[in-house]
Amino acid sequence: MEGTSKNKEGFSKEGELTYYYENGKKKSITNYITGRVSGKDIEWYDNGAKKLEGEYIQDENKRTAQHKINQFWDVNGVQKVSDGNGIFADQGENETTKGAIKNGFKDGLWEGTFKKSNSSYQETYQDGKIISGISTDKNGETYTYTEVEIAPNPKNGIMDFYKFIGKNYRTPEKQGLKGKVYITFVVDKEGKIVEPKILRDLGYGTGEEAIRVVTAYTDFIPGVQRGQKVRCTYSLPISIQSAR
Repeated sequence: MEGTSKNKEGFSKEGELTYYYENGKKKSITNYITGRVSGKDIEWYDNGAKKLEGEYIQDENKRTAQHKINQFWDVNGVQKVSDGNGIFADQGENETTKGAIKNGFKDGLWEGTFKKSNSSYQETYQDGKIISGISTDKNGETYTYTEVEIAPNPKNGIMDFYKFIGKNYRTPEKQGLKGKVYITFVVDKEGKIVEPKILRDLGYGTGEEAIRVVTAYTDFIPGVQRGQKVRCTYSLPISIQSAR
């Protein structure tokens, strides 16, 4: 990956980033604004042939982005979507997906499968927005939904989570200690915080204290993907400053 970060710690992607396959060929060029995909998107197959030209359009209300597809070619170089209209059909290492593109956005019935989880889905779209969906897991159980993904969230809101950390974090009594601690953790299917990891800390036990206080918080709603509860990785920066 090649690109820049907006902050010196390197945890917020900014501007144009280029990704590569293991064979060294270019995989994609994606633009970011404050860590969120926004703007042009170009993708290639691992044989070097161009796959897609599109763009990400931010939805500020949901803090998500719609993926607009302007041009798409199959692995044989045959153009399937032209000027935002056509049929998109892709078979990746884990996921296969197929559906119509109208004016750049998903439209009508879309179908897909996931090899690793042995699951499938059918979704109906209008102007790029999902109307309804139904997924089937490996046991044949079905789940209905109207949102593809719902991120894990504290039951009483994100501010409650931040207030809990601010109230319970014990800053080391080290003169001049100031900065940010970065950790990640997983919110499991039951809403429990597990597998915490320190990405970067300030020493003096600041990372261990971050893990202690975060794992003491027990009121998370698990993430949901296509109607099914899933494990989700959560990243968190914690700003600290010594009182001395």
